[in-house]
Amino acid sequence: AADNNGISLSVKAERYFERGGQRHIVTSFDGDPVMYTLFRILEAKGYQVTILEAQDDFRKISDKLLSRLRIQGAYAQHTLGHDTGANYSLRMSGYKLEGAGLPVGGLFLTDLELDRVIRDLLTENGYSITSK
Repeated sequence: AADNNGISLSVKAERYFERGGQRHIVTSFDGDPVMYTLFRILEAKGYQVTILEAQDDFRKISDKLLSRLRIQGAYAQHTLGHDTGANYSLRMSGYKLEGAGLPVGGLFLTDLELDRVIRDLLTENGYSITSK
């Protein structure tokens, strides 16, 4: 961040991106009070700072990021596929996200391991699967 007074502040962050005209920083917190203060200064300058901690799990990280991005979502069991002719429905725990600024059809986030059969069912129901 730079001011018109010739002072610039540079801090290490895991991720930086812009969305909807807002600048976002994602970083981890290791207990250093100076770094914490520097990130709070960036917030005062208009940056959206998401601080992740070592004990944060999938749900905690997702809640923090979705909140900062102002995306509505709650962790729950969601119906992702339903075929009355085949007599099955597929429900999965995670975040189902829909709305402006998201891909058509929305996004579904989960930390569950998907076996081949579930992947095939999701693909047949129009889902695109990205895993890491």
